[in-house]
Formats: sequence, structure tokens, C-alpha cells
Amino acid sequence: MNLPINKILVVAGNYDQFKTFLTRIAESIKGENIPFVRTDWIYVDHVNKILGLRDVWGYKVGTWRERKDLNDIATVVMTSGSSFENDFIEVSI
Repeated sequence: MNLPINKILVVAGNYDQFKTFLTRIAESIKGENIPFVRTDWIYVDHVNKILGLRDVWGYKVGTWRERKDLNDIATVVMTSGSSFENDFIEVSI
């Protein structure tokens, strides 16, 4: 499975944090002439969602550190050719 390059992964503590993050992103780019397409943003609710992807990137949001599958996600990101440390931006909400 390979997502197109414009897909952005979001590792959040829960789905509500993901939705809050997307709302803030949409509000911050409003009026900037930057299109916001909801389907470009992928909530990583399970490590299986990112298996087989290459060169992924995205955001670590909210209480992402408390996820029980965090080590699995970081390992899969690493095997994709990316770094969870360097290719994912940490964001507080």
C-alpha cells in the first residue's frame, strides 16, 4: 500500500485530539490560499494503517506519548525509510 505523497499522517493520543488538530490546521490556513482537503490527513489509529508505506511524514499530536503501540509505530516508520523523531513534528493541543 502506498499513499500518494500529499498524505499527512497524524499520530495522536486519540481521535478527538486528531479532530481538534485538524480544526486548528484548517483555521490557521483559512485565507492563506492554501487548500485544505480533509482526506489528505490520515489518523494513525493502528500500526497496520501504515504498514508498507514508504517515506512517511506527519505530526505527533497531544498525548501521543501515552499510546501503547508507540514503539510499533516508530518501528514501522523507521522501516519505511523515515524517522519518527525527525520526520514527525510534535504539536501540543
